[in-house]
Amino acid sequence: MLFRCVDCGGSVEPVAKPGRTGFYKFVELPIPEDLEILTCAGCGEEYFNNILGKAYDEAMEQVYQTRGK
Repeated sequence: MLFRCVDCGGSVEPVAKPGRTGFYKFVELPIPEDLEILTCAGCGEEYFNNILGKAYDEAMEQVYQTRGK
């Protein structure tokens, strides 16, 4: 466990799984299955820091560019 969720107190850990979507450049896109996002096991709240935010942006840019072709 990295830390506790500020919303519900649940444990927050890196999660990578299929079926997630997220917004990038105002478009809802699939989040790559292997991209880990800090997520609360209790309520599902997601947390980002500078490093995770950069990884998210880089991964989503690739998805965005692929979708446009």
